[in-house]
Amino acid sequence: MTLPDLDLDLPADDFKRSLYRMSDIIHEASMTMEERKVLAGLSPREVSELIREPMPTASGSFDALFDDLQHKVIPNATFNAGPYCNSYVLSCGNQAGVFAEMLAAFLNQNCGKWHLSAIGAEMEKLVIEWISAFVGLPSSHTGLLVSGGSMANLSCLAVARNNWLQSVRRDGLFGQVPLLTYVSTEVHHCVIKACEFLGLGHRNLRRIPVDSEYRMDCAQLAAQIEEDRWNGLAPFCVVASAGTVNTGAVDDLQAVGRICREHDLWFHVDGAYGAAAAGTERCRELFRGLETADSLAIDPHKWNYVPIEAGCALFRNPRHSKTAFSHVPDYLAADQRDDRLDFMEHGMQLSRGFRSLKIWMTFKAYGADKLKAAIEHDILKADYLASLIDAADDFELIERGPLSVVCFRFNPAGRMPDRQSLDEQELAELNHRLIAAIEADGRTLITGTKLHGRTALRVCFTNHRAQQRHVDRMFDVLREIADLVALPSYQQSEAVG
Repeated sequence: MTLPDLDLDLPADDFKRSLYRMSDIIHEASMTMEERKVLAGLSPREVSELIREPMPTASGSFDALFDDLQHKVIPNATFNAGPYCNSYVLSCGNQAGVFAEMLAAFLNQNCGKWHLSAIGAEMEKLVIEWISAFVGLPSSHTGLLVSGGSMANLSCLAVARNNWLQSVRRDGLFGQVPLLTYVSTEVHHCVIKACEFLGLGHRNLRRIPVDSEYRMDCAQLAAQIEEDRWNGLAPFCVVASAGTVNTGAVDDLQAVGRICREHDLWFHVDGAYGAAAAGTERCRELFRGLETADSLAIDPHKWNYVPIEAGCALFRNPRHSKTAFSHVPDYLAADQRDDRLDFMEHGMQLSRGFRSLKIWMTFKAYGADKLKAAIEHDILKADYLASLIDAADDFELIERGPLSVVCFRFNPAGRMPDRQSLDEQELAELNHRLIAAIEADGRTLITGTKLHGRTALRVCFTNHRAQQRHVDRMFDVLREIADLVALPSYQQSEAVG
C-alpha cells in the first residue's frame, strides 16, 4: 500500500508571505498604542456575533483569516499591550516575547521530558537560576515554570503538603488530623482555592488580621498557632504575601519566617506580583527574609514583563518537588538518565510548552538592570499618581502601598463646600458607578476594590509602556468620566440644600 502525501502546510513561498503579513499586522497594531481604547465597549452578545459561525469543514484562505484578525480579533481584544491598561496586575508584555512566542509555536516543544526538548529543559533550568538571582536567592533554589501565580501557589502548596505528610500520596487525607494553613485576610484568592483543591479545606484556613499597613499581624499569627497546638490541632503551613493585590503590602517575611522555624512549619511566600521588586534598590529591604522561605510563587509575566503565560514555583530544597510529584510509568522510563532533568517529575504536567524561551529572550534582550529600572519606574509612576490625587479637590487617596498600587476614590465634596457632603454609602455608590462608567468608556482600564469597607478605585502599574504623560491623560479621563457620573449627586445635593 502506498499512501499519498497529506499535510496542512502552505507552500514555502506562501508561508513566507503569510509570515510577513502577520508581522505587518502586529506592527500596525503596535503603532496605534497611543490612541487605541483598552476596551471596545461591546456586549458579550455583540462580541460573539462577530465570530460565531458553524464549524468550518472546508479549508479557508489565509488571507481571509488575516482579514478576520485585523477587523474582528485585534479591535475587540482588551489592549493590555498599551499604556492605558493599569488594572489588576497585568503587564504589557515585551517585543522580545513576541518573537519568542512565534518561534515557540513553530518549534512546538514538549518540555515535560528532557529528550523531547533538551534545549527546553536546560533553558528552563537556566532561567530558574536567573529568576532566583533576580530576587536575591541563591542558585541552589530549584523549581519549574507554570502558567501563572495561581498554578505556582497550587504547586508550592502541593509540594508542602506532600512533603509534610508523606503518606498522603499513598493513603490520601482520609482519617488524618486536618492540617491548618495560616494566611492573612489580604491573601490572594487562589491560595484559598488551592487549599480547597488539595483537600485541606477552607475551614482549616486561619485568616490572620492585618495591621494598619495591611501586613499580617505576626503577634496574632504566633498566638493563633500556639492556641491551635494547645487544642491538639495540626498547624502545617504559613503563607505570607510579598505584594498583595489590594495594596501591594509585603508581610514581615523575617518575622513570619522566624515564627515558622520556631514552630517547625512550612513557610510559603506568594510573591506572584511583588517578589520581583526584591531585586531593586528601593524595595530590597522590604523583602528581607525571603531567602528563608521553603517555597515561593513568582510571575515573570507580571514584573519581568514577559507575555502571559509565565509563572514560576521555586523551592529552597531541590528534593522537595520530586518527592511530591515523581511518578514514572514504564512508557516514560526508557530514556531516563541521571544527568537529565525531566520536569514532568517535578510538577503535574507532562505536556509542557516552551515557556522558558520568552523568559530567556526577555533577560537576554533587556538585561536584569533594565528590568529592575522598569520596576522602579512603575513605582515612581504610582508616586506621581498619588501626588496628583493629593493635589486634587475631587479625589482622595485611600492607600499608597510600598509597591506600585494606588487606591483612591472620587469625592466631589471639595468642589461643593456650600453643599451637603456625601455620606459613606453615597460615596460607595458613586464610585461603583464610576468604575462601571470607566469600563464602558474604554479609554483606560482600572478596577475597584474595598479597603476597610470603603469602595476604592485601584491602579496598579506593571506597565513599562506607561509614561508620565499617560498617567496625566489617564487622570484627566477619570476626572472627565467622574464629572458625568457625579452629575446626579450634584443635583441631588442642590435639591437637598
